Amino acid sequence: MFDFKPLFALEKAHSDAVRSLVLTPDAQHIVSGGGAEVMRSRLVDGKCSWQRELHERKEVLGVALTPDGKYVISGGRDSCLRRTPCSDGRFPEVLERHKDAVGSVATKPDGNHVASSSLERVTVVRLSDRRIVQTLDHAEFVWCLAYALDGAHLLAATGPEVWVWGASETEPVRTLQPHTTTVTGIAAAPDGRYILSAHGTMISVWQASDGKLVRELNGHSDWIRAMTILADGQHLLSCGDDEILNLWRLSDGKPMHSQRQVGRIYSLAATPDRLVCGMEDGSIRLWSMM
Repeated sequence: MFDFKPLFALEKAHSDAVRSLVLTPDAQHIVSGGGAEVMRSRLVDGKCSWQRELHERKEVLGVALTPDGKYVISGGRDSCLRRTPCSDGRFPEVLERHKDAVGSVATKPDGNHVASSSLERVTVVRLSDRRIVQTLDHAEFVWCLAYALDGAHLLAATGPEVWVWGASETEPVRTLQPHTTTVTGIAAAPDGRYILSAHGTMISVWQASDGKLVRELNGHSDWIRAMTILADGQHLLSCGDDEILNLWRLSDGKPMHSQRQVGRIYSLAATPDRLVCGMEDGSIRLWSMM
């Protein structure tokens, strides 16, 4: 039995919607991107460690961490992909300059590559020498990126499709379609069996091995903005503009719990016992998860 109970909120932690947030590998800190700021705060009490305007006072759209937790990778409307020490947020380094806003970032599990999207293109940069090692062209804007846990495939949500790319391919391995509308979220199950895509009010579950549609999860009445797979690898959380937080069992798609929130959630992260929500109004809310 799952239940969610509010712990505390960082009211107006950011100047605008918290578009992206992640937890450090030790699950002790939250790194969030919202408004024009990137911030690191403590998970236990929400105390801010540092907050910086890393993107020329323009909106931050995506944040990620290197697997060792040493660096924050961020992208935003200033068209730059930056690497910043997670310890203090000082001296950000430009990894790449795009021609347009950086919409999403994802770090590869090998710790030495980062993917970023802008307009109709995704680039993969090798962190050791900041060299672009892969350029992936798309027909539409790429809204979000995610790596499979083994690093063998990169998932890119572009328009009403999800493109699955190999580590060194110039053409997608497969395309997951059709979706009812623009795909706003993607995730790869830790065991490698499933790929999940959120589109409109629905979540589709695809078989990773062949791209076959397994099932569809229906439980929202408005756009889904974020989803995350829990640490147990067996459950999925989703939320969006209907202010409903839904918990699903991945093995059969059964809804396990549904709870109304106060405000729209734009980003999610979870530990085995805590849930972190990035809100439309710039706040960060923490819940116990039992």
